Amino acid sequence: MTETAKQQQAEDTTMSADSDEAREETQITDQSMADETVISIDQDAPVSAETTETLPVAGFDWLAMGLIILIAAFFSLTARFNSQPAPSYVPAAVLSATGCGLLVTALRKIRTLKGIGLLEAGLGGFCLALFQFAVSLTYPGVFAALSSAPAEGHAFLLTWGLIGLFAVVMSLAGAALGHLAFAPLRPLPARKQRSEDEDEEQKEPEESETTEAEVESEDEAETDLGSATTDSHDEIEKATEEIENEREEQLEEAQNVAAVPNTRSPLLNYVVTIILIGLLPIMIGYVFAAAYDYIMSLIQANQISPALYPTLSLLSGILPWRLAVPINLSSTNATFIIFTLLWRIPDSFLGNPQTFDVQALEPLLFNGAALAFFLILMYGRETGDTKPKAAPWGVFLLLEALLGVMIILPPDLWIHRGLEGLLQMQSLVIQLPTIQLLNPTMLLLNLVTAPVFCSLIGVLIRRQYQLWTQPRQKTQEPEPEEE
Repeated sequence: MTETAKQQQAEDTTMSADSDEAREETQITDQSMADETVISIDQDAPVSAETTETLPVAGFDWLAMGLIILIAAFFSLTARFNSQPAPSYVPAAVLSATGCGLLVTALRKIRTLKGIGLLEAGLGGFCLALFQFAVSLTYPGVFAALSSAPAEGHAFLLTWGLIGLFAVVMSLAGAALGHLAFAPLRPLPARKQRSEDEDEEQKEPEESETTEAEVESEDEAETDLGSATTDSHDEIEKATEEIENEREEQLEEAQNVAAVPNTRSPLLNYVVTIILIGLLPIMIGYVFAAAYDYIMSLIQANQISPALYPTLSLLSGILPWRLAVPINLSSTNATFIIFTLLWRIPDSFLGNPQTFDVQALEPLLFNGAALAFFLILMYGRETGDTKPKAAPWGVFLLLEALLGVMIILPPDLWIHRGLEGLLQMQSLVIQLPTIQLLNPTMLLLNLVTAPVFCSLIGVLIRRQYQLWTQPRQKTQEPEPEEE
């Protein structure tokens, strides 16, 4: 009996060892098969649109820098064609600085460059002031006045230094504001269908209880060692079914989200943003006028050239249409008057060579071009669209015209009421007559020119962008007919 028992025990040990080895082999094969199924399912899954987008690239934006240099050079050189500086010549760089920063940010966003572009914006603002300063030195008698009259030369250099500082700072501010104002907003939470979801939620606990009981009974029934391979195949099938069910639920949720439209319209957001951006030049004019008056009071500039009218008259530099007040260049003081107009802002409006001022269009060009790029690239991102979608033509033209109106309307109304001046001589103060720089015709021309010009700039940029991005269709040559 002992020998037979030993033999039976040895046979049991060998059988258990063989069963353990079979279990390990089946587990290894089952795990490899499960991995393969998961990988194959992941490969069949659709690729999201976010992964297909181009990643932002860091680097210096030479295109934006070159474009700003070309615009600054064009307006400064065209202003030099006048025999005397126009009222917009001195404050042009400051009034155009925020538009310069906005344009830099827009060009970087549309070309998927990383960062806001603060370096390019700062250099662009500096170039605006530099070109204006360099061209001012070409007027007759400037170098002679700088050498013969140190007080006037000191005031001249301080004025242009302040202009350069404000142009750089306001250009940086414009780039930052453009990056924040036109960033895509977070979408509203999606509203799902409540009736179907509540019914499904009520059914889920009952189904879960039955499925748990069935799983426990199946697990208790399948305890034999010989059914290891069948159990492994069942587990693989269950894993694949669970993955497929999860993907189906995700697709259903995505369809429910897409079925419920997002009620928020981006038009109101853009209208508020454009109103604020359009008011930036006049706000910068207020700040710059206060800083200029403070610096001139420190060097006692009133003793050199008394400021008869307020410095805020620099806002007339935004207006393209004004009454012409040319200076008699044949007089003996013509050279000194021209030199004074190049730095004494409160009296710079006293000489206006022509009725239409081309340099006054510079702020409109920068702001209108920047808005056009933003409307081409960023419109519709609030609704969750990941691909660039240009605004409809009607909305596009409406927003461009609104920007032009908001830039031109405040200074146009303020200058139309006239400028009041004071003449102070020690304790004597004399009220000067009000100077009218605009008539009703000029007022209406300014209100029409600004929105039309911004709309034209937007149309040109959008059409050119469509030509650049539209794929070229190859012309197919007609095949020769067979006889």
